[in-house]
Amino acid sequence: MNILITGGSGYIGSYLVKLLVEQGHAVDIIARSENEFIRTFSDKIGVYYADITKPFEFEVKDIQYDIFIHLGAANDIDSSDPSYAINASVLGTRYALDFCVKNNIKKAIYYSTFQVYGYVEGEMTENSVLLPTNDYGITHQFAEQYFEMYQRTKGIDYIIIRPTNIFGSPMFKSTDRWTLVPSCFCKEAMDKGEINLLSSGLQKRDFIDVNDLVAVSARYCVDFESHKNKVINVSSGVNYTIVEIARMVASEYKRLFQKECKVNIHSEHPTNENVFYLCRDEVSKIECNFGGKERMIKEIDTIFNILKK
Repeated sequence: MNILITGGSGYIGSYLVKLLVEQGHAVDIIARSENEFIRTFSDKIGVYYADITKPFEFEVKDIQYDIFIHLGAANDIDSSDPSYAINASVLGTRYALDFCVKNNIKKAIYYSTFQVYGYVEGEMTENSVLLPTNDYGITHQFAEQYFEMYQRTKGIDYIIIRPTNIFGSPMFKSTDRWTLVPSCFCKEAMDKGEINLLSSGLQKRDFIDVNDLVAVSARYCVDFESHKNKVINVSSGVNYTIVEIARMVASEYKRLFQKECKVNIHSEHPTNENVFYLCRDEVSKIECNFGGKERMIKEIDTIFNILKK
């Protein structure tokens, strides 16, 4: 299968590209600039260079792509600049879909986010009302609507994936996603010998290993027709409070480095654990084993090893 991916050299994209190549697919990516991942995988993938905030002007090679995967967007930190968030996540999606029309690509997978739901309390299904509370969420909601519109008007079928909180070591240290939990806790432990929570840490969240996320995505590439034109929550079904993860990190830090790591809690709020679940009926239709606590601890150890080097 010929697959083209925007954001293919980023945090999630690097894992996805590696898996798809291992499975025997022909993979090309669209990237803004060369980086460590591209240099490492240059003999296994093709690369087009483009800025997703502008119309794609490059000509594709003599290849008919079977699936277009759209990962290129402003991340949660970049989205603090609303102008960039709109240009990258909304206009970037429009330009990507125009590219698909021009190159007769009829199948697309889009990585959205659970943050389109907004308030993280209760059970959210794919049909829940979307009430985003930040630019990251609302720009992804807008991008989802572009996919729906292009399906109606241009015949591009889609699968929209809404992943929950993603965790896992970056494939390369230069991949700048050190704000994600538990990576940020690992980094603070290494830098300061302590972890500081600005809240009580009682917020409960579902965390999915990046390896599990891309495994699900690879399955949807192969079995696209059975899931086309659906929105699918992708979560592990395993929930932790933030303070639980901070304490896991502190425990592993002590085990690995024989040093204490204190977890400092700077607020009493929220005062109770909230209940938040993403409905998993759709994602459960495919066979995929999601890792639990042992996977979280394994990734924490891997992150520490990367930081140590």
